[in-house]
Amino acid sequence: MGIAGGALAAILLAPKKHRGKIMVGLAIALAGGIYLTDPGFFRRASTITTKEEEMDSSARSRVEIWEASVDLLCDHPLLGVGAGNFFQTIGRYNPKHKGRDAHNTYVRCYSELGIPGIVVFLAVATSSILIVRRAHARADNLDPEQQDRILYYSYMMVVSLITLFGCALTMTLLYNEFLWWILAIPICLERALQNLQPRGVRLATLRHP
Repeated sequence: MGIAGGALAAILLAPKKHRGKIMVGLAIALAGGIYLTDPGFFRRASTITTKEEEMDSSARSRVEIWEASVDLLCDHPLLGVGAGNFFQTIGRYNPKHKGRDAHNTYVRCYSELGIPGIVVFLAVATSSILIVRRAHARADNLDPEQQDRILYYSYMMVVSLITLFGCALTMTLLYNEFLWWILAIPICLERALQNLQPRGVRLATLRHP
């Protein structure tokens, strides 16, 4: 899901003069991915369906775990059950999934850190997107070479963030270091943009972010 969302974003948000090259690059990457992917992946992928009677046991169990996590959240809305405690707690709400992972970053977040935790996480994620968009909009004051560089970095970061958010739907990434690096990189882009701005514009930007 994350790769598909990222690929779609890469095409739709691509700079017009490079869209053709990006589509060709994605096609080559797709062909290489298909060639190198284990056949077991395709067998697993073929089980994905919206019909409950056709869902494989793994997919059905994930839905059951997510449903149980809602009950967990209702019992522990403020602080959750604590970081790393999802595994030993979920069994109380669905005994057959004792010791299982949520396989969803958002579910793990609100289960272990409560409503404040998921609110902060979503706020950080939203802020990263907004910072990139703001940097993209403020690049107009730069010379053409610098402007292109900022625009390409912005494009790269948006695609990375969309891919990351998609992967988070089926993977637990909350405690993975690279998740927070990707969320923090837009801040570096904003600071680089501030340093490249003419002095008067830079001061105005710092006073009115």
